[in-house]
Amino acid sequence: MKQRILFFFLLILLLGTFLRIYHLDQESLWSDEPHSLHHAQQPTLSQVIQDTNQYEFYAPPFYYLLLHYWIEYTGDGLFTIRFFSAIFNIISIFLVFLIGKKLFNSKTGLLAALLFSLSIVEILYAQEIRPFAFFSFLVLLSTYSYLHIIKNKKTLHYLIYFLSSLAMIYTLPFGFLVLFFQNFYLLFNYQTHQNKFKPWFTTQFLLFLFFIPEIPNTIKMYRQNYLLKLTVLVEKYHFPTILQNHLFTTFLLLITIIFFLILTFTFRKQIRQFLKNFNFQKYRSVFLLLLISIGFAYYVLTPFLTRSIFFTRYTLFIMPFIYLLLAAGITKLQKPIQFLVILAILLLCVHTFTIYYPETTKEDWRGTSNFVEQHAQPTDTILLCSWGFAFQYYFTKENKVISSKSYPTFTKIQSEIQNKNYWLIYSTAHRLTPICQEILKQNQPQLEQNFYQMKVLYFTNSQPI
Repeated sequence: MKQRILFFFLLILLLGTFLRIYHLDQESLWSDEPHSLHHAQQPTLSQVIQDTNQYEFYAPPFYYLLLHYWIEYTGDGLFTIRFFSAIFNIISIFLVFLIGKKLFNSKTGLLAALLFSLSIVEILYAQEIRPFAFFSFLVLLSTYSYLHIIKNKKTLHYLIYFLSSLAMIYTLPFGFLVLFFQNFYLLFNYQTHQNKFKPWFTTQFLLFLFFIPEIPNTIKMYRQNYLLKLTVLVEKYHFPTILQNHLFTTFLLLITIIFFLILTFTFRKQIRQFLKNFNFQKYRSVFLLLLISIGFAYYVLTPFLTRSIFFTRYTLFIMPFIYLLLAAGITKLQKPIQFLVILAILLLCVHTFTIYYPETTKEDWRGTSNFVEQHAQPTDTILLCSWGFAFQYYFTKENKVISSKSYPTFTKIQSEIQNKNYWLIYSTAHRLTPICQEILKQNQPQLEQNFYQMKVLYFTNSQPI
């Protein structure tokens, strides 16, 4: 039986590995990938941290520090850089199996690992130079060691838990949601796990101590990203003016937390009685459902706090737990129905692969850069309607390359392009900067070339600026 399980697991692992490294460097750098590369390629560690804090509004620097060393030892080829994310997503297949086996049984673990390995969402972020696949791996490792901790008190499990959890909160701030859930679950199992409270809360205290250096940047991120968008929300729906004050909204949040704690303390006897009568061992799925509910709550609030509800990357770490619940549900079905459900999932996955792998799905910065490199004269200026890190990764000529984001007004950029031939490059997937809009309004391009989600325009110095 064990050999059979091992055989199927290795088959799933090989399949997942193949799907993550196949066409790994087929498409060019896109979206925020160039930002990761720009952070990691800074010459010193202090500059990596400084660059991360400048351009990233939600990510501490740990991932980029690791990527810095990875590039230093493996090179800056696109395959090797993306392989850094792929490795951790491949290891995650193993962790999903182990968690499924520990919570349910080997069959559930195998099925969850299969769903994870075939998931197009997981493959997409495994092939991207961003911290989300790495963060998901850390969440799984933290969760797996946590499951061992609540069963026994081995020092090794505490050490793995501490290191993985510390790396987790130093990679993305959403790691605190996972820590909150872990503490919440342990407190609600007070009667069962009270002998573990001292080492557990010592570990939590150490995590807080080690995170202190990052607290100023976290507060800065909170103010710039979330409170700013909360202010916009308040203005949009005409809430009282006082709510538009950052200090007041923070105070309101703290008051809410304190009220919740007071309420819990007041009804502590009733809560204890409820916990005493409720058999958590009988409902293992509660562990997963609580974690998913936290992620779902965040996902629902996302459109109010950010620009789009489709920020799948922020909740990628929830997906493995959904696969585990789905796998647990499928194994409860009758065998003929199990077969049909798994077959339907496999066919759906194959269909997504026929779209994802053969077709271009990402901005073609590589094709854009090659085209400009072939046609640009040495005196031509190249103006990018973005930071342009992806363009500069591919472009090898000595032409002057400038970004519209480096110039506050249209007047400031005039001196750079006035009486010169210049190229204007932008992604059609993103909104144009005001400066680029002004240039397009006032000038007629002599040449226009389209690539996937990209546009290249050429202007001559005979036109008015």
